[in-house]
Amino acid sequence: MAADLTALTGLDVPTGLLIGGEWGAGQGGGTFPVLDPATEEPLAEVADGSVGDALDAVGAAHAALPGWAATP
Repeated sequence: MAADLTALTGLDVPTGLLIGGEWGAGQGGGTFPVLDPATEEPLAEVADGSVGDALDAVGAAHAALPGWAATP
């Protein structure tokens, strides 16, 4: 069972994928555990991105480039 990240950090820690300014679970919806290296206890389950998710992220970054390039 994963730890309560909000209790550990005092922050609302997102565990999904941020693509195009939107948080989501990704195309497959799978997750994998993040372990505390000191105790090997699970800290969280985070989204497991797919190749499709990576392509979506690259597409979103490409679409955002003109706006970022125009930022002084």
